[in-house]
Amino acid sequence: MTERNRTTVNLTPVKERIETLRSDNAWNALPLSKKVVLLLEEYLELLEKSEEFDQQEPQSKDGELALSCWQKIVQGKAPNQPEIIKLATALNVDSTNLQQKINQLRELFSDT
Repeated sequence: MTERNRTTVNLTPVKERIETLRSDNAWNALPLSKKVVLLLEEYLELLEKSEEFDQQEPQSKDGELALSCWQKIVQGKAPNQPEIIKLATALNVDSTNLQQKINQLRELFSDT
């Protein structure tokens, strides 16, 4: 007798979000169960890569800068303006938006 690895899950709260997540024909052709499995696999890969990244030492000045900024944020401090500009350039994002996100993160960490 083979063991069945099946689980029943009520997807009603997220069904519409899953169905409309992508608009390509391949996605639309998949049954909901396959979409859920695919999303879980993609999310697991993302988590695994994130864990691998967290365990690596910075390989570049940009990585060192990002790590330095992150450590300051976690400590409730703010990176200085030149650091924010360099980091925004490295990440190819707007420095004003990055500053806003950093402020939001600092608030989160100061609440804990």
